[in-house]
Amino acid sequence: MQKRKIAKPVTKMNAFTEPGALDVNVTSDLLRFVVAGSGFDNLEMVTAWNDSYRTELQRLYDMWKGNRSVNEMFEFVFEQNGYLCNHFFHSCASGPRTFDCCEVFKPTYALLRGRCFRMAYGYNQTAPDEASKLTILLNYAGGRLAGKKNRPEVVMYLGDSHPQIGLFPRIYLQYRSWNRIRLAKKRFSMLSENSQCSTKLLDQDNEIYYSEPQI
Repeated sequence: MQKRKIAKPVTKMNAFTEPGALDVNVTSDLLRFVVAGSGFDNLEMVTAWNDSYRTELQRLYDMWKGNRSVNEMFEFVFEQNGYLCNHFFHSCASGPRTFDCCEVFKPTYALLRGRCFRMAYGYNQTAPDEASKLTILLNYAGGRLAGKKNRPEVVMYLGDSHPQIGLFPRIYLQYRSWNRIRLAKKRFSMLSENSQCSTKLLDQDNEIYYSEPQI
C-alpha cells in the first residue's frame, strides 16, 4: 500500500519558505505593501507591521518584480490589474440621452488617493439644467485590501483641467443616496503687466497651489 503525502498547510510563518506557495493573507499584505509604497493612503495596517515582516515583504516584492522597472511594476499593478472604468461606473446620461461613461471619464491618479477617473477636457453641457444635466450611477467599489468589503463613500474632486488633481475642494458621495450638485464657474484674471504673473498657456505650472483667504 503506497503511503500518501499529506500537503503541509501554508501559514503566515512558512509562506516565505514554501516554493511557489503564498498564504492568501501574505498575498494581500504584499499588495498592500506595493500600494502603500507607491504613495497611496488609507492602508493604516501597514504601520503596524514590524521590521522583520516588512523585510520579508520587500524580498517577496523583489522576487515578483524581477527585471521589471518600477514604472513597469506600477503599470502592471494599477493599469493592467487595477480598477477599470466599467468596474466603477454603472451608467451615464446627459438629460434623456445615455452614453458610455468610459468615453467621457478617463483614468488618472490623485495624490494619496490612487487611481481615479476624471472628466475628459472639452465636455460641456449643451442645454440648461434638466434638459442636459449629467446623471451618473456608480457601482460598489470593492476595498478588500483596506479591510472593508465595500467602500462606504466615493470622493469627488472639483478643479481645473490641470495635469495634477488638487485634493481640495472635494465632496464625499454616499452610496445608496441621491446626490444633486450644482457647479458655477469662477474665473480670475491675473495682472499680466506684472513681471511675476502670466496668463500664457505655456507658462502654466503643473503644480497645484492653495491660498488661504485673508481677513
